[in-house]
Amino acid sequence: MSNSEAPTTGGGGGGSLEQFVLLAKSARGAAAKGLVEQAVASPGVYVFGELLACPSIAELASSPGTKAHHDLLTLFAFGTYEDFVAQRGHLPQLSDAMILKLRQLTIVSLATKNRRIPYSTLLNVLRLNNVRELEDIVIDAVYKGIIQGKLDPRNQRLEIEFWRGRDVSQQETAAMLATLGDWASRCQALVCNMEEQIERANRGKEEATKEQQRIETEIANLKKTLKMTGRSATPDLEEPSEVSSSRAPDERKKEAKRLKSTGLRGSSGARRFFSNQH
Repeated sequence: MSNSEAPTTGGGGGGSLEQFVLLAKSARGAAAKGLVEQAVASPGVYVFGELLACPSIAELASSPGTKAHHDLLTLFAFGTYEDFVAQRGHLPQLSDAMILKLRQLTIVSLATKNRRIPYSTLLNVLRLNNVRELEDIVIDAVYKGIIQGKLDPRNQRLEIEFWRGRDVSQQETAAMLATLGDWASRCQALVCNMEEQIERANRGKEEATKEQQRIETEIANLKKTLKMTGRSATPDLEEPSEVSSSRAPDERKKEAKRLKSTGLRGSSGARRFFSNQH
């Protein structure tokens, strides 16, 4: 399968996102805090944006006693394990299941930037001490369908082919819109360039057609000229036969003189010769 994101839907394990959203409609205060903890720990839930948008959950950010849980849900929606390390003092205590999920979601975030992630990067970002621990986390993520890929011990890297989608923050949305705007501008420039090339090609084709027509006209005119020239030269070609005919009597006279000089004037052969001449 090519590197791509899976649909951002929760499922399996301890519940689905839709269940938590329904419960959030009536949850307030401590109940809302407990709902947040259940959602981030649930093995079947990997996106949290819809839950964050619920009014009862959004209210958690306005109270000092509940803000930490709102920040916790925000961390799992958009953040990474590095963000957790930086904010640890202001967040509720995370269970081992929560930490495992956050590390696996962090791998997803890394995959969106680089499909081949070096072990060294993963060990540093996930704050792990050895490759064996890293491999266990990756294998578990593959088993849960969070990612699809393979470990490459020889090249010391993780190659990811497929990953689940994560929530997109407002800042990321703005960056995506800017990227799409740049892409649209480049596409428009490409279209304009192609139109110019098509116009030039059409002009070149038109000029080539006109040139071909001009050449064909010149060839036709040349053929006509050669044909007329050939007809006017025909009488001259018949002159040699007429000259040859005019020279025949002179040659006969010379032959008669030759016969006379050889003593054949009175012979029968001479008489036949002259009789034939007359």
